[in-house]
Amino acid sequence: FIVDFELKRIFIGMRLRDRDSNKFAYYLTVVDATTLEEIQRIKIDESSPYSFNFPMKLALDKKSHKIYFPLTFQNPSDDYITVIDGDTLEIENRLVIGERPLRIEISNNTEKLYILNSISKTINIINLENYEIIKSYNNLDFTNTNLEWSGMEGVDTIGMSVDELQN
Repeated sequence: FIVDFELKRIFIGMRLRDRDSNKFAYYLTVVDATTLEEIQRIKIDESSPYSFNFPMKLALDKKSHKIYFPLTFQNPSDDYITVIDGDTLEIENRLVIGERPLRIEISNNTEKLYILNSISKTINIINLENYEIIKSYNNLDFTNTNLEWSGMEGVDTIGMSVDELQN
């Protein structure tokens, strides 16, 4: 979850299963940070009943109040990041950048989005004004993490941070 202190909202990424259809749906639940009451639940996507996809780390652009919600699917080429306006609560965009966007970070000056993709073994740096790739680091070696997920190809990563002094 993330908190937008200016808007006084808490944003929670959720994965919920419909018991009748056995399908999962992914939501961004918005909670009033003052009253702790739910404001809205935004449906992001649905998936098949047996896929292992789940919401990863959310990121918040404090300047524009946009929320970045990465989703990963059984087929990594279907992965994307949803962009939601935290003020209007509307889905604005879907960014298809890399395979298995497990970790995302926004630079302190909120001009760049850093995306760590574990299957495509890349880090992409995205310009937040036009969502174009500024730079990509390819063929990264994640084998030193020693974290293999059972039933998944590739390797998961624990995290990523952005050097606030340099970026």
